[in-house]
Amino acid sequence: MLSVTRVLTLLAVLTLPELAQRTILKPDFNIFTVAQDAEFGRIAAAEIEAQSAMLQNAAVVRYLNALGRNLAAKAPGGNQFRFQLKLITDKRINAFGLPGGIIYVTRGTIGAAQNEAQLASVIAHEIGHVVLRHGSHQLSKAYALQSPVSSLGAIGKTPVAEALAKVGGGFTASSLVLKNPLEAEAQADLLAVQIMFDAGYDPEASVRFFEILQAQTTGQPHPQEHPETRNRIASVSNEIRRLGAAQPNAKVDSPEFQASRTVLLNLP
Repeated sequence: MLSVTRVLTLLAVLTLPELAQRTILKPDFNIFTVAQDAEFGRIAAAEIEAQSAMLQNAAVVRYLNALGRNLAAKAPGGNQFRFQLKLITDKRINAFGLPGGIIYVTRGTIGAAQNEAQLASVIAHEIGHVVLRHGSHQLSKAYALQSPVSSLGAIGKTPVAEALAKVGGGFTASSLVLKNPLEAEAQADLLAVQIMFDAGYDPEASVRFFEILQAQTTGQPHPQEHPETRNRIASVSNEIRRLGAAQPNAKVDSPEFQASRTVLLNLP
């Protein structure tokens, strides 16, 4: 016969998030330090902002950064990065995270999301790219292919600007971080639902937003750097099952999200 203590222990285990079941995701090969990620991100940000129309709405940007901080606090290793969210005046659905923690979200992404949880899924995906260090991993691979192993030296000894110059071949900082391989996109998708789950959101919102994306892009050329949307839905749905049931009071929406969305939808 089980003791009362044993029964309570078993109940506690059954109600905990199934951490052992989630996919383990870690940064891959990298010759740069986390501090150099920030340098890389600043170079890429200068290129992006020179070609993009930025939207300077203080209230919306403040809301985005508050949401981003809450999500980043649940990302593995997120405290190593200084996250900053910025808004681009673009009616297309898009977002991208740069090494070091700068994340851009388009006006169209916020307009397409129906609630805060769906927007959180997009931001959590970009946080995933940052903490998994996909941008500097890409640069590390490109640099290593053109350098003898002996010249790679100790980690952190290769300046980012020098590595970018050596890679050359039409590569720019922004082109490297905006074209993640399919594997990196899949990893960011999985980490996003884990972050959402741990932050108290219903991760199913990620599936709902993919369905919105799929509906709005039907008939358009599929970006080669992203997996097929239906495959992304299947992958994240499987990860959600591994995580277990969402909290009964999981967060879905907020007045702040709806206010920000209304502001953007009413802009000319």
